[in-house]
Amino acid sequence: MKKLSKLTLMVILIVFTINCEKDENLPPTCSIISPQNGAIIDFGNKITISVSASDIDGQIKEVTCYIGQKLIGSKQNHPYNFEVPEGSLPGVYSIKAIAIDSDGLSAETKSHSITISAINPVVVTLETISVGSNKIEIKGRVDDDGGASISSRGFCWNTSGNPSINNNKIDIGSGLGEFEGIIENLDPGKKYYISAFATNIKGTTYGNVKEVVTNTIIPSVNTIEVSNVEARSAIGKGEVINNGGSEVLDRGICFSLNSNPTIENDKISGGIGVGVFECTLIELTPNSKYYMKAYAENSKGVSYGDELEFTTLVGSPMVSIINISNITAYSVNAYGEIISNGGDTIVRNGFCYNKIGSPTINDTVVDSDLGGNSFNFGINNLDPGTTYFISSFAENSIGIAYSDVLEFNTNAIIPEVVTKEALSISYYSAETEGEISYDGGDEVIKKGICWNTTGNPSINDNKTDEGSGDNIFTSTFTNLLPNTKYYFRVYAQNSVGVGYGQVKSFNTLELPAPMWLRDDTGDFSGTIGLVSGSTPTVFYVRFEKPLNWEACKITSVNLGLLNTVGWAFEIVAFDNTQYSGGKPFPKGPVNVLKQVEYIYTSSSGNWQVFNVSKTINTQYFYIGMKTNSVLGPKMAFNLFTPASDNNTSGIYQGDDAIAIINDANFFVRVFIEYTQGSSSKSSWIDADIEFNRKSIFTPIDELFNE
Repeated sequence: MKKLSKLTLMVILIVFTINCEKDENLPPTCSIISPQNGAIIDFGNKITISVSASDIDGQIKEVTCYIGQKLIGSKQNHPYNFEVPEGSLPGVYSIKAIAIDSDGLSAETKSHSITISAINPVVVTLETISVGSNKIEIKGRVDDDGGASISSRGFCWNTSGNPSINNNKIDIGSGLGEFEGIIENLDPGKKYYISAFATNIKGTTYGNVKEVVTNTIIPSVNTIEVSNVEARSAIGKGEVINNGGSEVLDRGICFSLNSNPTIENDKISGGIGVGVFECTLIELTPNSKYYMKAYAENSKGVSYGDELEFTTLVGSPMVSIINISNITAYSVNAYGEIISNGGDTIVRNGFCYNKIGSPTINDTVVDSDLGGNSFNFGINNLDPGTTYFISSFAENSIGIAYSDVLEFNTNAIIPEVVTKEALSISYYSAETEGEISYDGGDEVIKKGICWNTTGNPSINDNKTDEGSGDNIFTSTFTNLLPNTKYYFRVYAQNSVGVGYGQVKSFNTLELPAPMWLRDDTGDFSGTIGLVSGSTPTVFYVRFEKPLNWEACKITSVNLGLLNTVGWAFEIVAFDNTQYSGGKPFPKGPVNVLKQVEYIYTSSSGNWQVFNVSKTINTQYFYIGMKTNSVLGPKMAFNLFTPASDNNTSGIYQGDDAIAIINDANFFVRVFIEYTQGSSSKSSWIDADIEFNRKSIFTPIDELFNE
């Protein structure tokens, strides 16, 4: 034998090793996708079992599916869907699937179960076979048992609708198919609701509801008594003993002045059904004989009880109010009529009225002259704009009768008002009090004062609006001019028109002589330093626009100046206000209104007039002066000091001097103009007494930046 070479042995060893390392074959996987484990499915529904199967190292050769131990299908190709046989009875079923791959390995699904649930039966109520006065024969049919045996079937009924086996019922066997039954011991002439029923393990199902009415007869009724007889009314009493097998549709008392009344005469209904009832007979004629019977009606007809008779009493009259007309602020015409004297003589009739409702003869009364059944009167002395309630009345020996009440409103008039004297008169405003003595019988919708400078003011002139209501009110005149005569009066308006009070007048105050500005304390003792060295000297005063004036323009600034002084300065203005220590101070920016190069005054106390143009939007504004070191650094700067002051020194500036004030007073005023629409106003206004007391070390920039 020839020996193998070493190379040959090595190749054999490698091939053997490779074959040994090859992977081992794996089985397939298999699972049920639907229905879910534990699913409950109604009987009769189609059931499809869907299986998922795969093999990672081969192919699926076959998938089989079982219900219990019963094979229901086998599939070689995807999708693996299997139908549960139709007609499978209700119950719990285990299902499984087995997958086999191409190498013969298999896999089985995990434990899986479904429940097929029974459903309710299907039952039909068929036609009635016969109907009597106390029984009904009828048919029914069970068409489907719902997958479970029918344990009970029959008919159920009631008289209210939607019957069930909890009401009345009869059982008629079990199973599928038609069945018949007789329902007995029913009431005559009554409507019954009947339904077939069938029961299995799932529950009870009802068929369609049949409405069946048993045969009827006419009711049986009895006239019991008449009571509470009055002049125009009485009470009749009856009883429906038996409805005759049909619902009593109407029952009551019929009556007449003639014997043997029927429902074709007068009648009062007493409701429906069986039992005792009472009816109040109304609108009877006093002192008259009446005949009455109880009656009852069903679908078969009307029956009557025995006839009774009674006689009404003598009663009070009956009266009506026909209408009212010709309503004015102070009067109205009323018309009435006596309908019945109550079987007695009328001793008094007429009208009564008041302002609160339900008038009687204890209120205001207008009597007639007893000239007949119809009567009318003109009622006078009424209040304007007032709601009245009026009724006619008539009286006999029995008593007093009233008609229905009519309501009417007298016409309103314009309000009546009182103008009182003007109070708190100032330069630009005043106050007065208004009083509405009578609202004219109507709501006051607007009130106030109106005024002008020509006389007989109206709401077309200047006016205030103090709202509605008739209370006493206070109103303020605004935007007035100083030293001017004004005419005014109170007005009040309602839906009728405007009422005015007496015209009165007043004069606004004349602007006072110049108001000399002092420190708030009035104490200028000692030296008040403003600035030092060559820095411009500054002071300012505060002004306030007249109340309710909007944007206005400063057109003139007047200064009171010391005589025989030459000086140069700028007039400046500040728009805004800031507060420090509780006091108002000007806030920038600085607006230069006028730059004055040189002014020389020849006499003490003259006004120096400077025309300027500055629009003011704020309520407060400031006018200031500062010396101009560029225009005249060596010029003195003095303000007028009144003769009453012994000290005539003012503000000045010189070489290395300090600007000081030694008990000096200042006066500045401005002229403003205001235009709104077609209205224009103008006025001199004085300054508020404020003075900025700065130390001599305060830089001028800080002063103007506040």
